[in-house]
Amino acid sequence: MSQYWYLTEATIEYMENHVEQYHSHKDVFSPIRTSKSTKNVLEHLKKQLTLDKQEEQESDHTWNDLPAAAKHCHVDEDTMQI
Repeated sequence: MSQYWYLTEATIEYMENHVEQYHSHKDVFSPIRTSKSTKNVLEHLKKQLTLDKQEEQESDHTWNDLPAAAKHCHVDEDTMQI
């Protein structure tokens, strides 16, 4: 609406009402919003899980005997779990 060629008093009032409604109800979204610090913690945990899984695979002697396609499937499954 703000991209109209011209704005009338009615359209300006319409936009102001929507902005007021948004601000009066925006706290509804707070519980599901992730902060930067939460995202950083999650990224760190994801990296740690990935490293742990790689170490586990390297220590497993049967891992080296698997064909590349089977390894790829296992990695895909592990990625989906993370």
